[in-house]
Amino acid sequence: MGLVWRLSESVAFQTRIKANLGVWEQALHVWDQRLAGLALRMGIGPNTELNGAAWQAANTLFMNHIYPLVLGCESVCTWLRMKLDIYASAESRLTYNGANYLNEDALQHAMNLLDDAIYDATHAWFIPLPWRNDDDDIAPTIKQRDYQKDRLERLRTFSRTVKGLFDDESDAIYTIACGIESVHRGSLTTTGDYKRPFDDQEDWLVGLNWYRKSHPIHFPGIFENGKQYGGDQGWLVDNNMERWRKMSADDKELISEAIRKYYPNLDDYEIELVLKQMNEYGCRYVAEMNSLAEHYADDPHAFFLAFGFSLYRPDGSIDYEHLFIDYWCSVQKYRTAIDPTGRTEGQVPVGIDSLNTEYLERYLTEHGVSVERTTVTSATSNDFKEYLKRGNVIVSVSPFKLHPVNGDPPTTRTGGHSMTVTGTGVDSAGRSYLEVSSWGEEYHLYPSDYGNGTSFDLDGDGKFDVDTNGNGFIDAINPETGRRMDYIPRINLIYTEYN
Repeated sequence: MGLVWRLSESVAFQTRIKANLGVWEQALHVWDQRLAGLALRMGIGPNTELNGAAWQAANTLFMNHIYPLVLGCESVCTWLRMKLDIYASAESRLTYNGANYLNEDALQHAMNLLDDAIYDATHAWFIPLPWRNDDDDIAPTIKQRDYQKDRLERLRTFSRTVKGLFDDESDAIYTIACGIESVHRGSLTTTGDYKRPFDDQEDWLVGLNWYRKSHPIHFPGIFENGKQYGGDQGWLVDNNMERWRKMSADDKELISEAIRKYYPNLDDYEIELVLKQMNEYGCRYVAEMNSLAEHYADDPHAFFLAFGFSLYRPDGSIDYEHLFIDYWCSVQKYRTAIDPTGRTEGQVPVGIDSLNTEYLERYLTEHGVSVERTTVTSATSNDFKEYLKRGNVIVSVSPFKLHPVNGDPPTTRTGGHSMTVTGTGVDSAGRSYLEVSSWGEEYHLYPSDYGNGTSFDLDGDGKFDVDTNGNGFIDAINPETGRRMDYIPRINLIYTEYN
């Protein structure tokens, strides 16, 4: 028997888990308070209110056994809620056209019948009549076949996406049950020491420790996960789209669907062209989505409710790609006469101007999110330090010199670039720098490279460039081309405050 999906059963499944989560979370809140109070009473040295057997029991039973159980339960609750959002996001691709029941065998049978009808209509064992237009006759059949094929592929993709999604949590719940049963069977000695059951090696403690380490209660910050340092607009276009071509069919389909949400008629080749355009003009989009992801990192369910898809992947990493695609495509739709593939002259997508705040505000407003934005031109190190205390900050510069954190020589490029500012620091020479996220990696950017905000040393001779032509523009030798060029240096700050 093939796959069968019923919306009513799915809703009941999700409702049941959410109800159980509510019960768990209420109980865990009580246990958190009890354990926190007990920890205060245990204290350290002369501060303890407990001593002797009472202190030993609090330590060996509550802190060493019950506390790990509570932490394990909290971790399971956190990850179950996140994965329910992933499940609902995947399921939305089934319900987009009002479907409430899909049967793989029935869909495949319908496709086979329609394929046979198309085959019969397009092969010449009948005598063609001069007034008959076969293309017109079979067009409705082809459309119906494509519709059934789309539903079948969506069902299979959904099945592969959610298969095993809750396995770790199911195993953890079983481990927790074993732990509770073990503690019930254990005992306390007269000295307050907890003794495990004689036939119990407490493997559940090892299992819970593994689960908690791989499924933390608090998701790592988007710039603290030891992996990708923020989003990367060129995540799929390196080496002539090699990474894209090596992706699984399911992953490609998910990305293509995210783009076709805005441009439903693009074929697979045109999807690749859109991805290349996103890389060409995507830095400001990524910087703003980094800020959005950072804002919602500790409240992924609120993100799901606002934007309709999960902020996290099943492994707990942030789905930068979906977020980037959704924002980039929405901005192109705001603009009139834009060809997202970039093939139409005069209708090529472009980046977001360094001081533009309209597009993010519009995008967020459409999703019920309110923000206030502030821009500072010719920003200084002190400006960045001040606004970083308040929240999300983007730096927009032109030209730009980025210093790798591993000490490699800096990269200097002409043109504009926008990056998320993640922090500040001071080097061994006493120069202040910004920690920035660019292309998914960490770099350092020195505001002092821009002097008072309107200077720059493009040719690297150790002196700020000046206007040598008397035309009102600073000029210097372009290190990329070896030719002299006019340019206007800038370093701007964009601050976003979420209401």
